[in-house]
Amino acid sequence: PRGALSLLLLLLAPPSRPAAGCPAPCSCAGTLVDCGRRGLTWASLPTAFPVDTTELVLTGNNLTA
Repeated sequence: PRGALSLLLLLLAPPSRPAAGCPAPCSCAGTLVDCGRRGLTWASLPTAFPVDTTELVLTGNNLTA
């Protein structure tokens, strides 16, 4: 039956992840994500960024190795 095939294909498809938008408190312009000078720490650093990000600015935060 057609419905069974559709259900099977749906179950076998890899899970899709929603595209990440510009994370707070950063600002985004095109493929640039600017999270600089936001007082971020490793604990508050966003974990998801837009998939087309080519430049990520993290300067001026509290990120230490």
